[in-house]
Amino acid sequence: PYSSYYFGPPPPDAAYGTPPVGQIGLHHPREIVRIERDYSAGELPQFSPVYPLEFEGRLTPTQFLESINAMNELLISAHSLKQSFMDNALSFFTLQASRLVFTSHYEKVRPLLYHSVLRRR
Repeated sequence: PYSSYYFGPPPPDAAYGTPPVGQIGLHHPREIVRIERDYSAGELPQFSPVYPLEFEGRLTPTQFLESINAMNELLISAHSLKQSFMDNALSFFTLQASRLVFTSHYEKVRPLLYHSVLRRR
């Protein structure tokens, strides 16, 4: 599988239009679909809610939008200024020794982001 930017309809040799095979989380994907970043809100990290044609017949637009919204909420939480300030202040005052005992909020949320799509299916 490879990842590329979306520039129109999928190529004829793509998995688009073929029935789904395998089990999510168990088998490797036949193709990787790249979801663009959305910078319409400035530097706020989020994914674009534009529905890719490759998901037609595999994922409804509503399921896709719910998944993207869940991932965007996790990204916003991971980049929270309040949490970042608290994590950095604790690191500063303990001379980075707190990193041996505590994980940052970003590091706690990051694994949730990667697995959120698998749970939504």
